[in-house]
Amino acid sequence: MVSLCSVLAGASHAQSIAYSSIDVTMRKTTSIVFPVGIKSGDRGSNDILVQKAKGARNVLKVKAGRKNFQETNLTVITDDGSLHHYLVRFSDQPRKYVFFSDSLEQRAVVHPLVHLTEANLHVVEEISKSIVASNNGRNVTSTRKNQMRLALKGIYIEGQTMFYHLQIVNKSNIPYDIDLLQFIIKDKQNVKRMASQEAIERPVFVYGDPAVVAGKATLDLVYALPKFTIPDAKDLVIQLMESRGGRHLEVRVKNKSIIRAKVIEAPTL
Repeated sequence: MVSLCSVLAGASHAQSIAYSSIDVTMRKTTSIVFPVGIKSGDRGSNDILVQKAKGARNVLKVKAGRKNFQETNLTVITDDGSLHHYLVRFSDQPRKYVFFSDSLEQRAVVHPLVHLTEANLHVVEEISKSIVASNNGRNVTSTRKNQMRLALKGIYIEGQTMFYHLQIVNKSNIPYDIDLLQFIIKDKQNVKRMASQEAIERPVFVYGDPAVVAGKATLDLVYALPKFTIPDAKDLVIQLMESRGGRHLEVRVKNKSIIRAKVIEAPTL
């Protein structure tokens, strides 16, 4: 894990402070979910490892750097100016691996359209698992390049949340390190003398580990995004970028494919 390198700035202007404590271990990741994006953070010591989750600006992943370290702290400032302070302790078997910031527990919202609490986080994960398990082999769209394939296997909807099932296939012997995977709404054509407008759709949950696709391997990912459609003059572009490489891929999704999203029912808890 790569640590957050940004230094706390403007802490004196923070609007509120949330205090909590978390237990972490070495072989499993603990996640902290914030109501808005993470702006900066600071560790009390190098005994803990922290990293923003790829594809979700409001999720911070935390692990122990060594066993039985002395209690330390973690401070995070979010985009809304709130300061969150955590006491971090080592535990061989933490009682929980997902924590929600105090402000999130009060507001229970990650996106204006998608409510994500600790209870329905499990539901979103179970829906994602069922989507991958029910893969019928067909693709909405796909592209191939340099022995890599990116496929959109299906689009689903449950309530106010849409689920995009992506599959990345690496037919080479060289591991594919994922630098970025993003959803962008773009104009179908760039008209000269006219500014092209782009909008990024940010996921509220990612199922799977969008970090690396091993050689001769297949990786299934499910991205949960707030419900949306697009004008006919635009496409949804899903971009996949390789870290320290040139095997970049992208697929374009038309609005007619989005509005054909399949209804999927949430499991009963």
